[in-house]
Amino acid sequence: MTSISNRNLVYIDFLFEAFQILNISISTSSNINNRRFSALFGVSADVCRLLWNMTFVNHPHGTKPLHLLLALHFLKCYNIEEVNADLFRIHVQTYRKWQWVFVNIIANLDIVKFSNRFKDAPDNSNCYVSLDGTDFPIREQQPYDTKWYSHKFKGPGLRYEIAVSIYGGDIVWGYGGVPCGQYPDLKLAREMYIYMINENELTIADNGYPDKNYFIYPKADPTSVNTQELIRSRHETVNHRIRQFKVLFDKFRHSISLHPICFHAVLNITQLIISNGD
Repeated sequence: MTSISNRNLVYIDFLFEAFQILNISISTSSNINNRRFSALFGVSADVCRLLWNMTFVNHPHGTKPLHLLLALHFLKCYNIEEVNADLFRIHVQTYRKWQWVFVNIIANLDIVKFSNRFKDAPDNSNCYVSLDGTDFPIREQQPYDTKWYSHKFKGPGLRYEIAVSIYGGDIVWGYGGVPCGQYPDLKLAREMYIYMINENELTIADNGYPDKNYFIYPKADPTSVNTQELIRSRHETVNHRIRQFKVLFDKFRHSISLHPICFHAVLNITQLIISNGD
């Protein structure tokens, strides 16, 4: 494996590292190699290298490139830990330790920034982002309580809200991790989001946000429905990218206290993918 002497930043060929660890033959086709890597880790080898360098100052002693790969594979594929440990040929306790070390480090990166909503916006604008609530499935909680129920997939889940820049296309906000049935979209937005925006600033949203003081939504402004739909469709593309990570798409098996950490890790990774043009 590539050495990291004196803990200085060095170029690491993560595709070679990963394929060597997993005993995968490297193809003569770079496209095939890149697709395989992305299928395993959710990012390109270039984005993986960016993550390594961005997190470098927070690496604990003994950190290896393998440990970042463990976390990315966990987020992308969300297999049970014993399967992943066997795949990477390490002890399950080692896998579990480093998986969460790096998921936490990635979640705490300063990548998603609300101030980026102004990027490329015209000077006379007072509307910079679209906001949408999205639900992710979890295991049935005990005792049973309807507060967890999501009408979107008819089962228990956690609700978050995500804001995407209208002009720059960046993810600029992520918040939540609350019971779906207890927090309609507008209630969640009123908990934090509306206190983050400027006075007289408006946000594109769907009809789940019926408050004209803060939101532009179809029923409030039917004359701009086509424009609103175009903006929200791009937002759905971002949601789709996030759901490519099975840790959010599949039913979450771990403690729900860990779910927000995974959510923010995936959000940061997805924004880094967008910034990198992947």
